[in-house]
Amino acid sequence: MSRDGPATGTWLKFAALVAFVTTMVAVVHFAGGIEVLEYDRVQAQLAAAGAWAPLIYVAVYALATLATVPGTVLTVLGAALFPLGWAYLLVLIGATLGACLSFVVARVLGRDAVEQSLARATGGFAEKVREWTGRVERNGIFAIAYLRLAYVPFPLLNYAAPLTGVSLRDFTIGTLLGIIPGAFVFVFMGNTLRDAWETGSVAGLQPWQVAASVVLFGVSLSIPIVLQRRFGPPRKG
Repeated sequence: MSRDGPATGTWLKFAALVAFVTTMVAVVHFAGGIEVLEYDRVQAQLAAAGAWAPLIYVAVYALATLATVPGTVLTVLGAALFPLGWAYLLVLIGATLGACLSFVVARVLGRDAVEQSLARATGGFAEKVREWTGRVERNGIFAIAYLRLAYVPFPLLNYAAPLTGVSLRDFTIGTLLGIIPGAFVFVFMGNTLRDAWETGSVAGLQPWQVAASVVLFGVSLSIPIVLQRRFGPPRKG
């Protein structure tokens, strides 16, 4: 094994990570894989599951998150299948669990290659990457929560954050705290759209529910802006 670069096994693991994520993105986003979550089909399966339905939904949410299915799709789907309070709780659990599964996969397969590469890299771009990863590591919970609040694509952060040195604990807590507002917004929207899904008509939508959904979404978008103005950018060290 040469001392001039990472061990072959390190790069093989990183290649496996790239292959896994690429395959999931291709299947879910380009090959129609997301169609397995079609509303009527999922509704029928969960109805047949009876009391196990909430646990099955959480498991599906977590595994689908691992497979890079957009969290918004999963959240709105759950909101249409369960009462508002239950849907909100199940979404928080499923999304956090799925994010943690993605973290473990990316950390085990990709962290070593990135760490060794950054240690050897030179130039302005490498310095910027080291600065960004350092901020995430130092600010931990706050950094992850802020990025979640800013609606950074869920799968992107799930697989990018573990390549930094942020701990699983900080990632988990930051994820849970950061998705609380957005999850409620989309659960509320999905719950509002339930009648339209079931009847095939928008006539059942209440104007106040539509207006509340828009307002809540606007408020959720403003949270990271308020935090940025109040606390400023994360400290550089």
